[in-house]
Amino acid sequence: MEYLDMELIQAGEKELVELKNFRESIEFNELKDFKKNKIEKRIIRLELALIHENPFHEIILTKYYNLV
Repeated sequence: MEYLDMELIQAGEKELVELKNFRESIEFNELKDFKKNKIEKRIIRLELALIHENPFHEIILTKYYNLV
């Protein structure tokens, strides 16, 4: 199970970096506000999920990666 936890955390960290980079791109600025808000919310959820004090990080990440 520890392997799966690490896999989820690494996938979440990778997505977080990609989303933050995209947020700074020209393409992001061209999106409608609805899409921008969804991306911003996803970034916040990932940041919260990746804090190890958050006991639900595995549940939050698993929901998106379907690794379980």
